[in-house]
Amino acid sequence: MKKLILFFALSGMLIALHGQCSKSKSSCCSKKSKNYSKTSSKAKKNSNVNREYYRNYQGRQNTRQERRVRAQRNQARHNRHRTERRSNANHHRNRRSVSKDRLMLMVGGGPSYTLDPAPASSGIPKGEETTSGLSWNPQMLSGFGNAFLGYRFDMKGNKKANVFGVWGTAGLLNSHALERVLYTQEVVQVPRSNSQNSFTELEAGFLLKEWFRVSGGLGQQSFTNLGGERIDLRYNIATLGLNVPLGKTLVWQTSASMLFGKDFQKASFRPATGLALRFGML
Repeated sequence: MKKLILFFALSGMLIALHGQCSKSKSSCCSKKSKNYSKTSSKAKKNSNVNREYYRNYQGRQNTRQERRVRAQRNQARHNRHRTERRSNANHHRNRRSVSKDRLMLMVGGGPSYTLDPAPASSGIPKGEETTSGLSWNPQMLSGFGNAFLGYRFDMKGNKKANVFGVWGTAGLLNSHALERVLYTQEVVQVPRSNSQNSFTELEAGFLLKEWFRVSGGLGQQSFTNLGGERIDLRYNIATLGLNVPLGKTLVWQTSASMLFGKDFQKASFRPATGLALRFGML
C-alpha cells in the first residue's frame, strides 16, 4: 500500500514538473517568436528605408547625369553654332574679297603743275627771260578732277589685287600756264583773257597691287583765241603714279604725266597730286 501511494506521489510530481516545463518552454518560445517578429519588423523597416534612400540616391544620380548630358548637349550646340557663325563670316569675307569688290571706283581731284623743260629764249613769255622752265612758279598751278573705274583681278585672299581700268581727267589751265604751253609748243595763237582753258584726258592702264599706276591715252587742250575761235590741241599722254591708302575709303594719289606727239612739238610734263574716295562694287 505504501508503495502504491509512493508511486502515485512520484507520478504526480513528474506530471507537475512536466507541465511546468511545457509552460516554460511555451513561454520561451512565445518570447522568442515575439522577439523574432520585432526583429523582422525592424529589418523590414530598415530595408524599406534603405530601399527608399537608394531610390532617392538613384534619382539624384540620374538627375545629375541628365543635367550633365544636357549641359554637354548645350555646349556642343553652342560650339556648332559658333563654328557655323565663323564659317559663315569667313565665307562672307571671302565672297566680299573675291566677288563683291570686283569693281573699283575712285573719284578725286587736286592741284596740278605745268612743267616744261627750259625753253629757248625765243619761246619764253615776256617778262620771264631769266626764268627756267624747271624753276618753281606758283602761277603754273591749276586744278583738276578725275575718276577711275577698274576691274580687280589676280586676287589672292585679302591681299591687294591688280586692277585694269580707265581714267578720265578734266581740268583748267590758268592763262599764265597756257601761255607757257603755247610758247613751248610754238603755237601761234593768243588766247582771250576770259577763255576757258580746259583740258580733258582719257587713259587706260593698270594699278599694280592697287597702288602703282601705269597708264596711257589721249588728251586735248582747248582755249578760245582773240578771234573767238575755239582751238583744240591734241596730244598723247603717259602717266606714272602712286595711290597711297589713308583709310578704308580715302586715298592720296600723286602722278606725273608726259604730254607729247600730235599737235605738241615738244614734250611737256605735268605733275599732280590730290585726294580721292575709293569705293568697291559688285
